[in-house]
Amino acid sequence: NEDSIKEVLDKIKDIPATAGLEASLVTFVDEKSMLVRLIDGQDAEISFETSKWAAPYIDNNKIGDKPKAMTDIAQVGDVVMVKRDEKGDFVLAQIPKVQGALISLNPNTGAMNALVGGFSFGLSKFNRVTQAKRQPGSGFKPLLYSGALDAGLTASTLINDAPIVFDDMKLEKAWRPQNYNQKFMGPMRLREGIVKSKNLVSIRVLDRIGIDSGRNHILKFGFDPDDIPRDLSIALGSPNVPPLAMARAFSVFANGGYLINPYLIETIKNQNHEIVYQHDKIILCDDCEEKQAFLEAQAEENTKLDVDKLNQTNEIEKNQTENEPFEQKLSFPPRVISLANGFIIESFMKDVIRRGTGARAMALKRNDLAGKTGTANEQRDAWFNGYQRNIVTHAWVGFDTPETLGRRETGGHVALPIWMDFMREALKDVPEYQRPIPPGVIAARIDKTTGLLTDKKGAKTMREYFLAGHLPQEESTEDPQATDIEEDEEDDLF
Repeated sequence: NEDSIKEVLDKIKDIPATAGLEASLVTFVDEKSMLVRLIDGQDAEISFETSKWAAPYIDNNKIGDKPKAMTDIAQVGDVVMVKRDEKGDFVLAQIPKVQGALISLNPNTGAMNALVGGFSFGLSKFNRVTQAKRQPGSGFKPLLYSGALDAGLTASTLINDAPIVFDDMKLEKAWRPQNYNQKFMGPMRLREGIVKSKNLVSIRVLDRIGIDSGRNHILKFGFDPDDIPRDLSIALGSPNVPPLAMARAFSVFANGGYLINPYLIETIKNQNHEIVYQHDKIILCDDCEEKQAFLEAQAEENTKLDVDKLNQTNEIEKNQTENEPFEQKLSFPPRVISLANGFIIESFMKDVIRRGTGARAMALKRNDLAGKTGTANEQRDAWFNGYQRNIVTHAWVGFDTPETLGRRETGGHVALPIWMDFMREALKDVPEYQRPIPPGVIAARIDKTTGLLTDKKGAKTMREYFLAGHLPQEESTEDPQATDIEEDEEDDLF
């Protein structure tokens, strides 16, 4: 009756509305729908069609049977959360225990296009984009493979995907890293190692180029050295790093090799609409006229400051007066990898989307997307790290206190759909970008099985990209129609 309804509403009125969700009381249920009373006294009908997702939770690996009617979901007297959908209709909702984060940058400047630090600021002030340090898993592999190219490996270098055992004095037992599916494919080209996200390949790559060499290269992408351990586990994405740091790192590939600094505030104006602050103008170039002029002016200013110091001059600079208009400064981010190196790694990550663990993103029907899935050990963290030439976006999903998301909850299954939803809107009306082959990159035909150069053509040969001076030295004599290495399920974890 109405008195009972009012009594319950009085008890739940202090439940705060958060992220568009609000508490309500179920007052009627049949097979096709239910009626709920909102705290403001309004009645709303919730259809079963929009509630079919509400299967009972059993544990992180299992849910119960899907409901067959609304009566399987709720009963009169239940308190449920509801929200309005895109059409303005009320639908059943819930506050998730799992958290998520999304960061999107302009890789050419560092300007943040979007930042979502969690489900609701009202429930938690913790910003998971900037404050949470989580393991990126296989999302770290493009950084390692970039170092491998600089160390002399090529896209066609064969690396053995086979079991390996390491004895570590720090551990009570030997370390036996595994692929996600516990299967091994034998020798494979470096490109396939990242497309199929093979853990044993990545470990052998790091072991081959040296831990210090690989780590030093990864640090070029702007990570805190304290977050990057000196051991082979970095090949599997063991470092704990925030999503913002990952977005900054992948911006290097998107912008052609420069390390930018992410920022939020572009301009500040006073009450008279006068600019009192403007972020530096970011210019990406190596030896452009603007940079040369800037360096010359900087050298001249440094000389002037040295003379002033010698003369013990304490005069205030005239350009610091209150009435002077604000002068925007120039900033030239440093180049940390070559354009050629970034081009080849990007071609790897485009294949991840075309035919690897990120293949679901092909639904966006674009050919200019590159990215890498990432899933931490035991599915504790799920990532998708991806970009288009002018938009870098990273999505992360996980519990605040790390625990498994579920047996099959990988980056490609959990984080990639979030990334796709965002990029679908962000790239509307944005023309596709085809990056030209840069100087320092040579295209040559290779045998897919041996990785060696070939002048033959056939289904088992392909065009591959190499850094100048790093072509395979031998020519393949294999029959290009020979059986290729057996394809297998891609891995996504460390």
